[in-house]
Amino acid sequence: MDVQRLRALAACVACAALAAGCGGGGSDAGSNLNPTPPAPAPGPAPGPAPAPSTGAPPITASANGARATVDYINDAVADIATAGSTDGLPGASLTAALPTGATVTGSFPCTSGNVSYSYTYNDATAAPVSYSFSYNNCSYGTAQYGYTYNGTATLNYSNYVSATSFSFSQVYDITYTYTSGGYTSSGSSKFSQTCNYASAGLQCSYLVGDNAVSDISVSSSGSVTTVSSATVTSGTVTLRYTGWVYDASTGRATAGTVTVSDGNGNSATVQVVGGGYRVTVVYNGATTVYDVAY
Repeated sequence: MDVQRLRALAACVACAALAAGCGGGGSDAGSNLNPTPPAPAPGPAPGPAPAPSTGAPPITASANGARATVDYINDAVADIATAGSTDGLPGASLTAALPTGATVTGSFPCTSGNVSYSYTYNDATAAPVSYSFSYNNCSYGTAQYGYTYNGTATLNYSNYVSATSFSFSQVYDITYTYTSGGYTSSGSSKFSQTCNYASAGLQCSYLVGDNAVSDISVSSSGSVTTVSSATVTSGTVTLRYTGWVYDASTGRATAGTVTVSDGNGNSATVQVVGGGYRVTVVYNGATTVYDVAY
């Protein structure tokens, strides 16, 4: 089961929880405004990926530089996978209204375990101010295909106009275990996102380690992460992924292209070929091709 299917499963669970009332704990005793904050929508934790990356190497016209670029491209798949799974985590996609009379604190169930939350709002305007979440052995899927995660997240709203027009930032600190068939991966993730919700829908950017990640389309199945598209920015270096397929069990990519550019007009285009990668470097106007074997 890939990430998309798990998200669909989680969304169904979220809808059921909301329909049942999705609440508990303290009540809104201090206000007659009866606020209706956006509701958390559960989903999967990050899928398998290599260890989070550090800063991107500079583009150079050398074999060593070409290999360093390839290594960094594969390392950064971890950041893309983390950012790509964020919109499925509980509290990340906040667009549905809680039932009338929603409480300030509450919880909702996962397949097993739960997510508890507390909600703060402006007592004068009833506009949401913040959420805090706690993931308590929260599992989705089955024993063969699924996720279990623990940890916390804090969300702060800004520029809240209505339930269909607002901005927020959120910081995560979670641990996870991912199982797909016979493959199991576990780890921890600390990352943040900044989002705007308007007529075009929810638009988010992410900060994972040293990298800013955006324009993401990514899925995972077993040990394989497929980056259909993504943009990663590290300092002055920008990477644009297209159809990059990375297998965590081998540490190698099996398909795709990544274009790397810096702020000085230099670039490196990396393509997966038989036996490794072909790196075409344009540096100071001169083009050189390097084959990086693995």
